[in-house]
Amino acid sequence: MRRLLLNETYRDLAVCFLLALLQGAVMIGAELHLDGRPSFPLDDSFIHLQYANQIAHGYYFRYQNTGGVSGGATSFLYPHLLAVGVWLGFTGERLILWAQLIALFSTTAALFFLQRCGRRIGSPFAGWAAVIWTVLNGHMAWAFWSGMEIALFASIFFWTMSEALRERPSFDRLFAAMGLLSLARPEGVVISLAAGAILVLKSMMEGWFFQSLAHRRALASLAFLLVCLIGPPLFYRFALSGSGGNSLVAKSLLYQPIMSFSQRADRILSNFSEMIRFLMAAPSVVPRVGEFMAPGALAFAVAGFTFTALRGVEGRWRCALAALPLLIVLAAVSTLEAWALHNFRYLAPIIPWIMLWGFVGVSRLLSGAAPSASAPAWAVAALAMLIAAPHLPAWASRYARESAVIDRKQRAAAEWISASLPADRPLAINDAGALAFFSRVPVYDLVGLVTNDTTLAYRAGEGALYETLEHLSLDERPRFAMVFPSWFKELSRTFDVFYRPRVAFPDPFDPGFGKKMYEINWFYRGHEDAPRKRTMREEWEVKDRLDVSDLDAERDHDYRIELRDGRFPEVPNPFRRNFGYHEEIDETFPGIENEVRDLIPRLWADGTIYNYDVVDAGRRIDGAESFTLSGLEAGRPAWLILRTCDNAGDRPRFAFRMAVEIDGVYAGEWKVSGTPWNWYETVFPIPAELIENPSIRVRVRNLGEPGFPWFDSYYYWICQSGSNGEKSAVQ
Repeated sequence: MRRLLLNETYRDLAVCFLLALLQGAVMIGAELHLDGRPSFPLDDSFIHLQYANQIAHGYYFRYQNTGGVSGGATSFLYPHLLAVGVWLGFTGERLILWAQLIALFSTTAALFFLQRCGRRIGSPFAGWAAVIWTVLNGHMAWAFWSGMEIALFASIFFWTMSEALRERPSFDRLFAAMGLLSLARPEGVVISLAAGAILVLKSMMEGWFFQSLAHRRALASLAFLLVCLIGPPLFYRFALSGSGGNSLVAKSLLYQPIMSFSQRADRILSNFSEMIRFLMAAPSVVPRVGEFMAPGALAFAVAGFTFTALRGVEGRWRCALAALPLLIVLAAVSTLEAWALHNFRYLAPIIPWIMLWGFVGVSRLLSGAAPSASAPAWAVAALAMLIAAPHLPAWASRYARESAVIDRKQRAAAEWISASLPADRPLAINDAGALAFFSRVPVYDLVGLVTNDTTLAYRAGEGALYETLEHLSLDERPRFAMVFPSWFKELSRTFDVFYRPRVAFPDPFDPGFGKKMYEINWFYRGHEDAPRKRTMREEWEVKDRLDVSDLDAERDHDYRIELRDGRFPEVPNPFRRNFGYHEEIDETFPGIENEVRDLIPRLWADGTIYNYDVVDAGRRIDGAESFTLSGLEAGRPAWLILRTCDNAGDRPRFAFRMAVEIDGVYAGEWKVSGTPWNWYETVFPIPAELIENPSIRVRVRNLGEPGFPWFDSYYYWICQSGSNGEKSAVQ
């Protein structure tokens, strides 16, 4: 034992273990003191636990026993490590303990390799200063012990860097670290490729590449790295028909369906700018000084990179290896729609790295090239720690409160669900972690992290989500939805698709963030799919239809949007529930003076209310839209029907004006006008000479009217004369 303690490596490891244990004791101790039961501050942590439980029981990346593979876990590696705990007997609530043990050893490894990186670059001072600052920083403590893969990713990242920063890295250890880094988080793949490219170039220029690669262990590690790089993308490619998991599609601006290229670029650049300000601890982003970052840390880190690059050829290689991963992570995180989500957790793994290089910059500025840091350098480091340390108790309290919220709200809801709801139909939810982990009731994720159908639809808006839900079969349809009402204002508050609130689970600390369980109103389903009786002529048959904002229907009809100014309108996907077509109601029920008093009760009584109460979603077009319609008879005239509505209501009457093209040939001008918030169906005749094939390409171009520089399209039908076709499903 004495020999081990005298060994510098073991001594450093023991110190880092004790520091990690102390940090964990502060966070978990605060949580147990407040709530008495282990939990995590993030619902997303329980997504990893649920995947782990499923993996351990043979349902590989299937979030529940029924249903296919889904990609809701951002980390490919972390659920497998958690699954080991299930095999070892850490089941149910005990799996939280196993996750905390992983956090303990990951935090230990992160601190150990962080100080090793300091030694590699010739600044043990910077390494230990970064370690102590990380332990004292409340935000880092919250992140490392949140139950997410943050500590794991940080530990493997620092291990990879400690190997890469050697003057002559050992390929067997380096490739093994890179392989695990690639599995830990998606940005680990890019970091591994970039760092690997730099080191391959360095080794070939210095003449030791083939010599180092000739060893069997190096070749085995290289094979392991290649498997880690291509394995998860291939798995998702075959399992999900895509190269990325749901978590990326659900969060990344690159997959945002209602943003143009220029809008995405603007947001990404804006995010990058905001992140730089955050890392500089700008007061407008971080009002409490030193809570997340030491003031000016990024500027000192840049100084550290610069001084390192000035120390000869080896220094420049090290600077490239150290700075490039930082830029990669910043670039990757800037593509996220909510990059600051959950206390900036996506940036947490690189914050100690920035602090390490910030302390390198401080040391070089105040100590010059001296092998040890000067007293002023230690004074600056001590000041950074003193600024950070007072925030630790507040973060421990936040950790405890947020964990208690999961326990008292999410877990309590899950236990109620298990006791009160049948398991024959899934439960619609918007937080997929704790509800699924603790209830074991099948879930249908409206946000799309663990349910593949809704990922893009949710991001396109509640209307597109509603259109997706309409496709569910009777067995797939949830009876109830357990959601945050504020996330689904139109579905739950405006249109009564989520109606009849059954039970509420208040947030113990935030009254406005409680959960409610609603019954889902499926009676609207399908009533928007046919044109109205008064629109159709007796001899018309519906040959094809396009349900606008239904992503499946749009894909089947090769639907495309042309934006006027390269940007989507402010309301790209209008969503409406209107009681009937007023002209039709006036014609069918003459003499009705008050619909609410005289008509609606009558329709409820005879069961025809939903024939008139129509819910539909559409698109706002300020440029043009084009789509393909099929099933036509060439050489015969056709009639194109549009359902529209003025969803804005800014004026007493609206007027839309469009130009119609058929297969690139101008067919005429289309006008529609009326009162706002009412459904209208309008018909555009297409002459026989323009129907040359069974399929036609329709382009509807906005011409605009004063006050209406756009038009809204909700549904298209195309009809031809016939005898046996569909007339109107809604009478």
